[in-house]
Amino acid sequence: MGVRGSVKDWILVAKEKGIDLSCYDSDKNEDLKKLEKLDLPQDRSFSCSYYDFVETNRELMNFMNHYERFIVRAIPIPEKKDLPRKPQLNLKGFESCKRFAEEATKGNEQDYTIIISEFAQQIYGGVLIVGKRYVRGEIGKDLVNLCFGKDIPLGSFILDRRGLGHIEDKTIWFNGESGEEKDARKYLWRAFNHLRFGDDSFDPILYMGYFEFIVRTSGEIKFVDYKDNENYLSY
Repeated sequence: MGVRGSVKDWILVAKEKGIDLSCYDSDKNEDLKKLEKLDLPQDRSFSCSYYDFVETNRELMNFMNHYERFIVRAIPIPEKKDLPRKPQLNLKGFESCKRFAEEATKGNEQDYTIIISEFAQQIYGGVLIVGKRYVRGEIGKDLVNLCFGKDIPLGSFILDRRGLGHIEDKTIWFNGESGEEKDARKYLWRAFNHLRFGDDSFDPILYMGYFEFIVRTSGEIKFVDYKDNENYLSY
């Protein structure tokens, strides 16, 4: 299709060409609420309507007072799925966040939810897809560039859950020979281990679905997105 962007971007371009990819669409706000319920390392987020994104909103301001920089996302409400999602990273202070929200929703203010979360510098960003048979992982220098197809992964693996042997024996790695690639692989596997339950080294119980994560400069892993769409689960 020649498009690089988020899954939402692909869905919209495909629709223009008469291709239906709506089965991969989801409600971003609901996705984040589902992520919050999982026992995974993650940052808090706050969501409200565009009209409630004001300085007099005490809950919003209490949330923002805990952090210095922010990611702000303008997410269309479920009834307006044809509208694009619009994220902006590394904003500082309420005024810059409000300015972006105004520009992103102009003319469609009633059709958007504003989601705000902490922004932190990252050394890596990665994706894990855990399905009924396969697990696929990729990691790169930047999550957005990785997801948008702009960066080649520093490391990636595929795991056949039905294979024989320990889980490491069922995992095939790609890339990962340079020092940086080996370091990235280490964090990718650490992120995968966050999705495992118990001590079963052969066929562990896993959180299933589509996951995005970042690795902060401190080395902390934070999960930032989650989808449990059946199209990912059936992988």
